[in-house]
Amino acid sequence: MEQVIKKYGQYKPAHGEVEVQTIFDREHDHYQFGSVGWHGQKRIRGCVLHLDIKQGKIYKSLPKPDRFSKPVRFLLTDKGRTRRF
Repeated sequence: MEQVIKKYGQYKPAHGEVEVQTIFDREHDHYQFGSVGWHGQKRIRGCVLHLDIKQGKIYKSLPKPDRFSKPVRFLLTDKGRTRRF
């Protein structure tokens, strides 16, 4: 799971002074990455991708499903993990 988050967490936004942060809660099986920073005068912050493992299934939570749904689905499939979308 961490490999998935790390892969997507590598991508830097093209504009602004934005830091990508990855968060791994191994004890509770919560994994996410988000953006924090500034684009000009506008504050940028928020979760880009959040994954949970519950009862052996992977659940994703995306603020904009059209943006990451397919790449995340394919990446998780490549890792051979049980998943539910």
